[in-house]
Amino acid sequence: MLGENFMNLKKSLYLIALGALPMTSFAQAEAVPLNWYNLDYNTDGVMGISTEKAYKTLLKGKNQHPLLSVY
Repeated sequence: MLGENFMNLKKSLYLIALGALPMTSFAQAEAVPLNWYNLDYNTDGVMGISTEKAYKTLLKGKNQHPLLSVY
């Protein structure tokens, strides 16, 4: 009886420790900008798809034209 209670206590403490483990570590040390996916690694140091760079270089001086599609 005492051995069973000890084993249950041991399992419970193990599960509690295993559940508390993620709370003691952090994924990222520094703050990530909200638009991280638009940034460029070479200029901003954040892995993104470089849409900000495309807007500044490829689309510079181009006019916007509205697109109307009718089904």
